[in-house]
Amino acid sequence: REGFTVQENMEVPPCNILFGGSYMGRIAGNVVSNVRKYADPAEPVKITLRQEYALVHTAGSKVQVLTLTVRNRKKQIINKEQKEENAAESMGLGLRSIKKMMEQMAGDMFCVEDRGDPAQISLNSEVYYELCLLFRVTDVRV
Repeated sequence: REGFTVQENMEVPPCNILFGGSYMGRIAGNVVSNVRKYADPAEPVKITLRQEYALVHTAGSKVQVLTLTVRNRKKQIINKEQKEENAAESMGLGLRSIKKMMEQMAGDMFCVEDRGDPAQISLNSEVYYELCLLFRVTDVRV
């Protein structure tokens, strides 16, 4: 409805996911809000779901996780008003809330801004925004 194209890559073996139902709607709402505010509609939002081993803050060691990654190029800020509006919106409250909820579910969250080759960064560089949610999982053996 918002004009974004979505590319999905979700191939996951059967597993049990550790999550709290009350948090999932709030997390999804925050993720969608971030896409609306920061994603460039000219480029697809890429959503990847994969099972892997990762270091999870709440576990203190590598555990099996289901990683949900949302990636898109950030909107370019064209003028001073947009820059000020973007700064006012991006106090990180939504991301801190997501991180807290993920930790309550024994998972983790991190956010990355990828600016490509550091030697070629300029004001017009493309910046990619990536949000990763790590849900603890256990294998299902049939």
